[in-house]
Amino acid sequence: MFELTNNELDKLRSQTVTSDWKPTTYTPFIFTKQGVAMLSSVLKSKKLSR
Repeated sequence: MFELTNNELDKLRSQTVTSDWKPTTYTPFIFTKQGVAMLSSVLKSKKLSR
């Protein structure tokens, strides 16, 4: 997971054809493909250790 820069966020918005995005005061955090796969495996597990 990492945080987008303002420049990256602007590029992402310009590539979105039907954008419903509102201006934000912060840059979002996003996941890599590998990060999504890791998160998915944790969320699918039957028992979470605490």
